[in-house]
Amino acid sequence: MSTPRQSAWLFGPLPDLMLGAGLLYLLFLAGLIAWGPAARAGIPASWIACLVLVVSGSHYGGTLLRVYEHGSERRTYRLFTTWGTAFWLLVLVAALHLPLLGSLLITLYLTWSPWHYTGQNYGIAVMFLRRQGVAITPAARRMLRASFVLSFLTVFLTMHFDGSTSPADPLGYRSLDGEGYRFLSLGLPTVWRSILMPIVGLGYLVSSTVAATLLVRTGGLRSFGPTALLMLTQAVWFSIPYLATTLGLSAKIPALEPTDTTSYQFYFVWVALGHAIQYLWITAYHARAHPDWRGFGRYFSKVFVFGNAVWAAPVLLLGPDLLGRPDYDFGLAMCVAAAVNLHHFMLDGAIWKLRNPRLARVLLSRVQPQTGAAATERSIHPRRTWIGRLAWSLAGLFCLVRIVPYIELDGRFPEALRTNDLAKAEAILDRAALYGRDSAILRSRLANRLLESGRSARAFRDYWRSLRLHPNPEGFAKLGTLSKRRQGPDQAIHTWKKGLELFPDDFELNRRVGLGLMEQRRWHEAIPHLERALTVRPEDKSLRDALARALNSARPKPVSTRPSAPS
Repeated sequence: MSTPRQSAWLFGPLPDLMLGAGLLYLLFLAGLIAWGPAARAGIPASWIACLVLVVSGSHYGGTLLRVYEHGSERRTYRLFTTWGTAFWLLVLVAALHLPLLGSLLITLYLTWSPWHYTGQNYGIAVMFLRRQGVAITPAARRMLRASFVLSFLTVFLTMHFDGSTSPADPLGYRSLDGEGYRFLSLGLPTVWRSILMPIVGLGYLVSSTVAATLLVRTGGLRSFGPTALLMLTQAVWFSIPYLATTLGLSAKIPALEPTDTTSYQFYFVWVALGHAIQYLWITAYHARAHPDWRGFGRYFSKVFVFGNAVWAAPVLLLGPDLLGRPDYDFGLAMCVAAAVNLHHFMLDGAIWKLRNPRLARVLLSRVQPQTGAAATERSIHPRRTWIGRLAWSLAGLFCLVRIVPYIELDGRFPEALRTNDLAKAEAILDRAALYGRDSAILRSRLANRLLESGRSARAFRDYWRSLRLHPNPEGFAKLGTLSKRRQGPDQAIHTWKKGLELFPDDFELNRRVGLGLMEQRRWHEAIPHLERALTVRPEDKSLRDALARALNSARPKPVSTRPSAPS
């Protein structure tokens, strides 16, 4: 039976169902299904980038404002707002210098992320039931919770089986394979897949069915409607795609293909946007209950600025030119994404609990915007204090730093290359260095174009900059070969030796230095490099022969002792 209702909805039936219960995502998914596999190519990347900035970026701001804007909240959650933040910042700095720690950070983030999404869906489902006046029995609650937990397990087990195809960078960053930063699967034995996944799948179906039956019996079909939509949203986000993958089924729909590397990013971005919309919906409702509420326009401008600033600040300050080591494309982006999200998950786990009486009063009853006399209870507004003005100034600056790369690197740089305006392209990358987004990949691409156009001096400048951002033995080997062709053998040997300062045991660099020195008949200098190369590949016959020639040539020639003829 149902208990008397205070208020069934937060903002009303339509916005609550569309934004909070996932109906908007489900309608969009239906559109993608109707569109077919061409959907991924049909949606411009610039549109997706704008949505990520406006929606996904803002939802991080919702958490930050929730815990940092008002003194009472900061004091209540001091353990997380102060010490927790310091902890994740220190971990991030260390991860940028220790690839193994960075990989563990990325793995924790990618594993926790679906749990975070699942917990939000479950919490909102329970909130809807309570606002609808449904008396949730202990059995119904257990079954509902089991449904969401088992749905998460379909993702967890797929990610952590041995040989998992889960990509390393679901947020759309370039592949990190072989670069030191990667997702570290637990490597569960593959044979377990055929045992565990069917059990999890069956348990999920049974618990979902029993939970739905008990909740409909208790509160009626209409009261169960919003929760049913959330269960369906959870299913299309996780359960259906991952169970279908295990069974070898494919819908050929990019938004439902989580383990196909060609469409995973497309799948992930829409799930992330659906989650972010849901989050903004509930944080806006909570914020409206505070005496400091000044309308939706001001609220969304604040969450947009602070939410995007928290992404840009570490990229600017922890890049390879300042306190970090890897560049954006080869570790920095994913480590920052991991740290920002783990901090977000930590704060959310602390603040969104319906058993908290203050939170329950807001989310389980009708809230009216605070106006008039209630405004006298406002906390100190940011603009009234120098700390607030400083926070707004820094956040605005960092938010701008977050936006500019979408314009410069994703828009103007490719256009400059297309029109062969290489000076403009180089200026764009030079500016990118000022806000922490210079790119080894883009520098190398530009250098290739400069070399093709005969501007070798500029090309070598950008090649060296690329190697400064992302040192790698292959890059030094290639640059040395180009140097030999354009600048002579001495410059080539110098370049290869620069690479050996960072990668002293690299086979190719030692081989090239050794052979290059032999060409100059510098036998004694060549021998150590050839010997080191052979310790890596002792089976290389041509190199063994080269070493033998160098050793033979380096031997002192016997001095003739034959007496000279008498005069």
